[in-house]
Formats: sequence, C-alpha cells, structure tokens
Amino acid sequence: MTGPGFIKNLWLEHKFCGIIKPEIKMIMWTKFKAIILILCLLIVSYIFIYVLIGKSVYAQIPFGGILTPPQVCLNGFLVYVGPPVGGAFMFIIPPVGVFVAGLAGPVLVPCMIPSPVGPVPSGFGLPVILFGSG
Repeated sequence: MTGPGFIKNLWLEHKFCGIIKPEIKMIMWTKFKAIILILCLLIVSYIFIYVLIGKSVYAQIPFGGILTPPQVCLNGFLVYVGPPVGGAFMFIIPPVGVFVAGLAGPVLVPCMIPSPVGPVPSGFGLPVILFGSG
C-alpha cells in the first residue's frame, strides 16, 4: 500500500515509540530537499528578474523647461516646469536658476503641507531622479 495515507499511518504508528523508520526519514529528507530546491529557484529567478529586467522596466520620464517658484512641502519642493516639456515635479533639493532639465519617476508623489488635523496633500508631482539647472 502506498500513498499519503500510508505515510501518515506509518508516522502515527511509530510516533509514540520514539522510533522513525528509515523509509519515513528518507521521505522527509526528500521533501526537505525539494523545498530547499524550490526556494533556491525562487531566489535565483527574483535576482534574474530584478537585475536583467527590473532596471529596464522602470520608466524614466524626461522633462525640461522654465521654472516657477517652488511650493515648500514637508517632503520636498513642488515645482511646476513650463515648456517645452513641463509638468509638476517633486524635488528633494530645490533647483536654482531659470531653466531645468532631468528625469523623473513614473509615480505621482503628494506635496504634504501642515494643517491643524495633520499633514494634508496640496498637490502632486512626479519624483525627480536627476536634474540639472541653469
């Protein structure tokens, strides 16, 4: 007789004697090796996806144009950039100058300002990855 029920019966039969038959030890060792192999494959596939594919999947949006005065937030500076490639962008360090060019991330970040009830968003901008100003 074979199958999961057979293994369970063998285990229960020898559980209270303190003796585990070699067949059960072999089955347990084989399952342990299979679990370790699956975990190693998951780790290797994660590293492969992150290193080879992950960097190219992350979108970087180019921008550049005339600066407006920055709006001070708790988590940075919200700056509206004018033409030729404008929009709202969140800077950690405020840009200095009249013109700016750079790359931004693809996900909007809120500009948090203080209020009596706690921080509230007052606008959204793309997070700046790198920039140059002049």
